[in-house]
Order: sequence, then C-alpha cells, then structure tokens
Amino acid sequence: MVPRGETFGTVLRPASVRGVGWDLALAGLVRALLWLAVPVLVLQVFDRALPAARPDELVPLAIAAGVLLALRG
Repeated sequence: MVPRGETFGTVLRPASVRGVGWDLALAGLVRALLWLAVPVLVLQVFDRALPAARPDELVPLAIAAGVLLALRG
C-alpha cells in the first residue's frame, strides 16, 4: 500500500494557497495553446496526406473552427 504522503495528488498540490492561482493560470495557458495548435496540426497532416485536394477556403474555416473551440472551452 502506498503511504498517503506519496500519492499522486499530494505530490502535485501547491505548497501554499497562493500557489493555486498560478497553477490555474498555467493550466489555462496550456489549454489555450493546445486549442490554437491542434487545428494547425490537423491542416499539416491533411496537406501531407492529400496535397492537391485542399481548397483555399479550408484554411479560414479551420482557423474559425479553432477559435470557436477555444472560446467554447
């Protein structure tokens, strides 16, 4: 049995109450960066798989979808 002090949640808990705000801010920043990066990565994979099949209208549509997903979260 794992001692209570060595569990996953206890190790990653902030050292003080003031540390909670920084953890939440960092988590929000990482989430925003992921929502902005995922549509770009999808477009890169699509361009490599079907380079001639992508119409020019797909880029603004993918950017708009990424922005809407980021705002939704």
